[in-house]
Amino acid sequence: MSAPAAAPASRASWAERPVAARFVGRAGERAAFRDLLGQARPALLFVRGPAGIGKSALLHQLAQDATAEGRQVRHLRPGNRPARHPHPSPSPRERLERFAEELAGAAGPVLLLDAFEELADLEPWLRDDYLTRLPGDTVVVVAGRSGPSAAWLTDPAWSGAIVIRHLEALTPAESAALLEARGVEPGLRASIAGFAAGHPFALSLAAEVGRSRSATGQPSRREAARQVVDGVLARLAGDVPSDLHRWALHVCAHARHTTEDLLAAVLPGGRAAELFDWLRAQPYVETAARGLEVGGALREALDHHLRWRDPAGYERMHRAIRHHVLDELLRGARDPQASVAVMRTVSRLRRRGGVLARYVSQVGEEDVRACPVTPAAHDELVAMARESQGEAAAGSVRFWLERRPEAFTLLRSRGSGRLRAFMSWLALRRPEREELDADPVVGEIWRDVSRRTPLPPEGHVGIARHLICPAYEAKPSPITDVFQAWMLRRWLHEPGLAASYLIVANGPLWRPLMEYLGHDELTRAGAGHPYAIFGHDWLADPPEVWRDHHLDEELWAERDLFLRQEVSRAGQE
Repeated sequence: MSAPAAAPASRASWAERPVAARFVGRAGERAAFRDLLGQARPALLFVRGPAGIGKSALLHQLAQDATAEGRQVRHLRPGNRPARHPHPSPSPRERLERFAEELAGAAGPVLLLDAFEELADLEPWLRDDYLTRLPGDTVVVVAGRSGPSAAWLTDPAWSGAIVIRHLEALTPAESAALLEARGVEPGLRASIAGFAAGHPFALSLAAEVGRSRSATGQPSRREAARQVVDGVLARLAGDVPSDLHRWALHVCAHARHTTEDLLAAVLPGGRAAELFDWLRAQPYVETAARGLEVGGALREALDHHLRWRDPAGYERMHRAIRHHVLDELLRGARDPQASVAVMRTVSRLRRRGGVLARYVSQVGEEDVRACPVTPAAHDELVAMARESQGEAAAGSVRFWLERRPEAFTLLRSRGSGRLRAFMSWLALRRPEREELDADPVVGEIWRDVSRRTPLPPEGHVGIARHLICPAYEAKPSPITDVFQAWMLRRWLHEPGLAASYLIVANGPLWRPLMEYLGHDELTRAGAGHPYAIFGHDWLADPPEVWRDHHLDEELWAERDLFLRQEVSRAGQE
């Protein structure tokens, strides 16, 4: 009789050890929980996040943390009893009442409530009656897809006792640790991490499929990817009300920021407001400053699924979003924050190319405003140019400020008014000899212009002569995003633009982007100045053609799961 009794214990310990070993991240949440354990007073920790973000795994780990400190723990998981269990399952309320009896008189007990969205009907009873009957030093952790209700937050009885934590995606380092802990071969980790974007469920599912495939060779790479995509969609998105709602979700996943006007442009039919409200109500859709966003693994899964299921529909959607962004949004992006949003959307649409995304910031904001130059600011601009790029740049800035002050646009901090960066755009038809002699860079550019097709009568050359951004000349930033948006708008929409040029101080950094954008580097640049000059002939390669150069790559470049990469020995250590 002793053998049968020992077997369940052995199975239980076998099941628990890997879970503890595989738990990764959530240091902030665990620290907040430990702080609450040490307060010896009632505490309520709300952990919120979308499906699959790791709420249940975190509660399991918190239970272990509390047990290790000698606390009595009770853990309610709604609906976790098998449907064919021989005995009727007690209701959540009945189980909670039993917990209250078991915890009576305990010192510092812990109550964990998982999947709180399934207990919504019990919330008033929990808040106003049940929790008040637990020992006075009970720590309660509630996990759900949304945070506490307004009734809970405004109840004076709970004032100061509620802590809210929103679970974010795992960091790249945490994702790598999870994949290593699950035994994924090093060559597959980058593709899995790129797809999952830190989402624990997607990481875990892809890790298990990838580990199995490495061990057995089955299924094929495409079938493995299909299995993971289907699993992510089922777990994170679930069912949608209609085909139109499904398309709205695909639009939200494909674009960086989704607004009503974008939905109206891509999905005509007069239901944009309804679709926007539905999207906003979904727990996996984030409400950001510039619209709605679907992030991470769900975004990748939705995109992957639509490309496979309806390639023609995917292309129509991509083209419609692209048209709206490059035409309507770009034309109106005068505000720096709107300019950053446009560039991040363009980067999202072109992420399969692998180049543009490296030159557009993905996070962060700069609280700046655009303003014209005034005579009082001339010395300030000259000083910034001198400090950033030397005396030759300072002399050029002073010359063009006196000659064409309207060419300059400044970025100043909204609060302090401090100058952060500035740009000049010279629109030249036939520059005077004095201008060509005074600025050798413009002289070099005009010699290049003269070697090309003659300018049409109403044509002109646009030169981004000064891109002065002292704090960010070594890397992309929200401010360089603004510069890129302003130049892109001119390239695509400035009437009469026959050719354009830009001058950058860090040529090696920006050269791959310029090559990707079809901008040639002047062969003689650098003879008398330390800059790189790039130019494009809009007569030979007009905007309506140029904008589609990488369209096929945008749509169909491979970006799949389980693409094996070579990993050096140093990269594994």
